[in-house]
Amino acid sequence: MKQLFLFFVFLITLNQIHSQENLPTDYLSKEFHKGRREAFRNLMPANSVAVIFSYPERVFFKRH
Repeated sequence: MKQLFLFFVFLITLNQIHSQENLPTDYLSKEFHKGRREAFRNLMPANSVAVIFSYPERVFFKRH
C-alpha cells in the first residue's frame, strides 16, 4: 500500500514538473503597463480616483 501511494505521489510530481515546461514567454513588459497607467492618469481629472475591477470574461451561448 505504501509503494502504491509513493508511486502516485511520483506520478503527480512528474505531472507538475512537466506542466511547467511550456509557459508562455510573450508577456507584456512592466514598461508597457507603466506607460498605460500614466496615459490613463493623464486622462483623469485632478484629485480623482479610479477603481478597476477585473474578472474573467463570460460568454453565454444561446441554445436553440
